[in-house]
Amino acid sequence: MTANPASFPRITQLTRLGLALTCIACACASGSAQVANPAANRTASTPRSEEAITLEVFKVQETKGQSYGASNLASATRMNTPIENVPQTILVMNANLLADIGSHSLDQALRYTSGATPRQNAPDGAIVRGLASGFAHYEDGYFAPAIASDLGNIDRVELIKGPSASIAGASESTGFLNFITKKPLFTDRRSVDVTVGSWNFIRGVVDVTGAVPGYGNMAYRFVGSYVNADSFRDNERTKKTAVYPSFTWRLTKDSELLVQIASVSNFTPGGFGSAYLAPTFGAGATPIVVPANAKIQLNRWMPINVNSSGAAGMGRNTDLQSLHLVFTHRLNEIFSFRQSGKLYSITSDLYRNALADNFTYDANGYLMGTYAVNRSRASTQAYRFQGDAAMMLKSAGEKFTMRTLAGYEIARSQSDSLNFQSANTVLPFSFLAPVYDAGLPTSLLNTGNSNSKGGSFATFANTQVGLFNDYAILTGGVRRDQNKAGWTKNNLNNTRANTPKTPVITSPLFGLTIKPAKWVALFGVYSNAGAAATTVSTFPGLPVTEPRQILVSVTPDTTNKEFGAKFTFFKGNFSVSASHFDTLQSGVTRNQTDPSFPGGSRNFIDSGNRSKGFDISWAGDVTANLSVFGGYVFNETSAPGLKPNGSQLELRGTPKHKIQMFSRYQFKQTKDGGFAVKAGVVSQTSVFGRASNTYSISGATRYDIGVDYRNDSWSFAAGLVNLTNVIFPTFAVGQGSNTIDEPRNFYFTVGRKF
Repeated sequence: MTANPASFPRITQLTRLGLALTCIACACASGSAQVANPAANRTASTPRSEEAITLEVFKVQETKGQSYGASNLASATRMNTPIENVPQTILVMNANLLADIGSHSLDQALRYTSGATPRQNAPDGAIVRGLASGFAHYEDGYFAPAIASDLGNIDRVELIKGPSASIAGASESTGFLNFITKKPLFTDRRSVDVTVGSWNFIRGVVDVTGAVPGYGNMAYRFVGSYVNADSFRDNERTKKTAVYPSFTWRLTKDSELLVQIASVSNFTPGGFGSAYLAPTFGAGATPIVVPANAKIQLNRWMPINVNSSGAAGMGRNTDLQSLHLVFTHRLNEIFSFRQSGKLYSITSDLYRNALADNFTYDANGYLMGTYAVNRSRASTQAYRFQGDAAMMLKSAGEKFTMRTLAGYEIARSQSDSLNFQSANTVLPFSFLAPVYDAGLPTSLLNTGNSNSKGGSFATFANTQVGLFNDYAILTGGVRRDQNKAGWTKNNLNNTRANTPKTPVITSPLFGLTIKPAKWVALFGVYSNAGAAATTVSTFPGLPVTEPRQILVSVTPDTTNKEFGAKFTFFKGNFSVSASHFDTLQSGVTRNQTDPSFPGGSRNFIDSGNRSKGFDISWAGDVTANLSVFGGYVFNETSAPGLKPNGSQLELRGTPKHKIQMFSRYQFKQTKDGGFAVKAGVVSQTSVFGRASNTYSISGATRYDIGVDYRNDSWSFAAGLVNLTNVIFPTFAVGQGSNTIDEPRNFYFTVGRKF
């Protein structure tokens, strides 16, 4: 399970050494009694007056003030770019919004984000405009290993809807999610936040930053986060521990080195949700025969506390150690460049039950389900290097401007994996009296045991050309990806297969923005995201050596056509975006759990999934006291095939109408804060709960309320989530596996600034 130590740097040891050094720096910085003479120790210091001059082409400022808006972002071009100049639909969940809704995970951050909902079975996965996305994890525009995020170290979350491979990775087909991390500041700040809530929830965050005493050109930051909580479901638990030390060294007024370390240990639920007791059976649409003595009726949810992911102790256990360095230099007013390097080691152990879409009644009239048990372990060690250079040109009077960025990205990794499955095991599962530890009639079958080594190489570039004081802006971007040669060793049959490098995949983007007035920008865009062909096992529960196994080659591809307008009102404090989108997706792998399949599940390859409609979003201050965030999406979807009634299939889990809205009203406005009330609403129409469209789940509306009080040093916040205690489906993937939002619960947060 451990990668060959001779093949990679000792990443864990390097990370721990860096962590220790940064912690020592933090400790020294906090102890003023140990500060040396500033005049004797300052080297290449940067005067405070020059702080605002440094390297702004790449930087986005931390969130300030109380607004939910954002004027610039780092995701669309990998540079600090005004949002209105980008011909794509973009949403920013900034620090103020994240704090007001009490979010500590991505699921909560997306609660009021139009067109996006959380997705189970994938760390930080989501559904964007009806299309499933297991987001690759990006931080500050750099790839990071996937892990269920804790937002303690995150200042803002940027979401670009639609294919974004030209600025990210080839797999970013439905949207690009970028976490902007908290960076060291040269102003001293210290804060502690503690939150308690329902189901024994407790969370603490410590954030300390400032200049290193005696060195005006060095700053540090230390963020620590801890979460421990039960759940409304049986046998479900979350425990996260994370520390994020970072260090900035301004070598000159034009050069900077950033060091970021992450040490994270997470235990989160296995990922399967609640069952909807639909009147279908297995992979088809055969109705369940309802006996006269039925104890549980159909067309309803199973008991909400029942955890279909399994017994106590099951879940997803992930450990991450990461070391990231970024060197940035500005050559002059026109040219800047940066180079990053990241080493990381990540291990995961996923152990859970998978409840099948397979319900029957027993002789006593109890509705029964079946489930299979699976366990997968993986370990990866990798390094990634990314370099890019930016050029900014302006003619006299700014009649012509050009912002160009070009760069490369190279990655190599070595992984080990083990997979176990209770193949063709049918265990009864009573919804009224579930027994999670019934055990297995046979041991878990080893369906996978392999080692692999591979990598990738990519080049990317994007340009924005502005004409006539940015009246018209032409945007173009392209990314070319290629998987490098590697190998995979199958330890089940002791064979090794060499993998040749793949053909180059090109993912382009073309856009036009026209700004006839300062308060409006019209845009249109075409974008594409391709990916290299991969081999998919039709029956993932069977070993690859099993005669019944079928291997299929899949080449994913997504295109998006979109046009719309962005508006700003009230002196730029309030923004509205409206667009029409049409997205087509092919080569998508969809897993269906069912004991009737060999190995207990099957991978289906979906091609021709289509999502189109209208997307409206808004954010900012309507008045000096009222801040709002939210949106509305009208979404029509289609998929290959027909419903049982002969009409066109639609994508599962996608409501035709959905509105999301959060607002905060400040009653007493002072420079230190004051008292405020908060409220949120999410409402959607019915959704199909299965790919075959054989049943639907009713629409729902949920409400949240809260209050808070803030002054210069203290903050207090309380909230009631899901006021009416409705069962709100955020995404439906099958009868035995639906993502639902939380039942009614309460939280209370106390914060202190020092």
